[in-house]
Amino acid sequence: MTLPAFLYAWGSRAALLLALALAGAAPAGAADAPLIGAYLWGGQLDRGQGLERFHASVDFLMKQGFHAIRIPMTENSLDEIGIDRTRCGAGADTACFLRQALDSPAFDAPGLRLLMITLHESASKGVLADGLTPERRQAITAELTGVLETLQHRFAGRSVEIVLSNWEGDNQVYCGSVVRYARQPAFTASCDTPTGDGLDRRLAHFVDWMQLRDAVVQTFRAAHPGFDVEHAPEFNLAYLGPRNCKTRCDVSRTVFAALARAGKRPLCSFSSYNSTNRGALQDDLPRLLATCDRVILGELGFAPARQGPERVRQGFAKAAAAAAAFPGKVPAMVIWNAFDQPGRTREDSFGLYREDGTPGNVVNLPAGMAPGAAP
Repeated sequence: MTLPAFLYAWGSRAALLLALALAGAAPAGAADAPLIGAYLWGGQLDRGQGLERFHASVDFLMKQGFHAIRIPMTENSLDEIGIDRTRCGAGADTACFLRQALDSPAFDAPGLRLLMITLHESASKGVLADGLTPERRQAITAELTGVLETLQHRFAGRSVEIVLSNWEGDNQVYCGSVVRYARQPAFTASCDTPTGDGLDRRLAHFVDWMQLRDAVVQTFRAAHPGFDVEHAPEFNLAYLGPRNCKTRCDVSRTVFAALARAGKRPLCSFSSYNSTNRGALQDDLPRLLATCDRVILGELGFAPARQGPERVRQGFAKAAAAAAAFPGKVPAMVIWNAFDQPGRTREDSFGLYREDGTPGNVVNLPAGMAPGAAP
C-alpha cells in the first residue's frame, strides 16, 4: 500500500501526525491542523429560490460540520446568490450586497470559525488594464472600508476569522485563463500585447491593487483591534515551465513571483490545482511559505468521474499530508466546490454534495478532512 493510500485508510488526525513524523517535524495538536471548508460558488442546494437557496446552502454546510466556508462577492456572482440589486439604490454598493448575503441565522452557527470571501470591489473594474487612478484608488478605499464595517458589525463579539481574497490572480492577469495562455499561441499573443492589457502591465496593476487592499485592511484593523480580519491575495500558479506551458513561459511573470518581489506577506491564498495536478504540493509549499508566512489552500479539488475515486482519495490524503508537514502554516483548506454545478458534465463534477444534498465527493475525504472533524 502506498503512503497516501495508507494515510487514507488509517484516516483521522493520527494520519496527519504520522505525516509530521515522516517529515521530521514536531507533532502538532489539533490547533495546528487546517480548518476544512467548502467553497459555495457555482452550485447550490436545490432548496428554495434566490437568496433563500443560498442561505439554505450555507445552513446545510454548517449542519454537516464544516468549520470554514468560502463565498463569492463579485459582479458575476450576485445573481447566482440571489442579491436584489434594487435594494441597494442606483450604485453598485458591495457593502449593501454583502449585508443581504449575510442576513441569515446560518452565519450564526457556533461551528463557524472562518469565513473567506472572494471579494472584488465594484470600483476595481478595469484596474488591471488601466491601473489605480486617483479616483479609482479613492473609490476602492471607500468601498472596501464599507465592506469591513459591514463585516465588523455582523460578526461583533464572535470568534470568527474573516479573510478577504480575490478570484484566482493568475487567471485575472492572464486575460481570464492561464491554461489558454500556456497552451494556445494565438491567445497568448492577444493577451501579451505590448500595449493596452499587456501582461507585465496587468501584473503590476494587480500588485498595486493588492497593496491598496492591504493598506485599507491594516488601517481598519488598527482602528478595530478586536476584529479578526486579514487580506490574503490569491494566486493559482506555483510553476510555469515546460511541463505545463508551451508558449511564453516565464516564472517571473506570475502573481506569486510578483508578490514575492514586493516582500514577505503574512497570509496568502493558493488555488492549488497547479500543484495537485502535478502531484507536487509537498514540494511547492516550502517555496510558497518562503514568501507567505501562512498559506490557505483557497481551492482544493478533484473530479472523481474524470480521475477515478481511488486517485481522488489519494489526492486528498496527499494534500492533507503536505499541509501537516507545516503545522500552523496552512490555516485552512477550502474544497471546490460545495455542490455540483448545474449544466456541468459528470466528468466535471467536483461537488462535495449533489444538488439534492446527497453525498458526492465528500465520501472521498479522509477522516481528518471530513466535515465534523475536530477543528
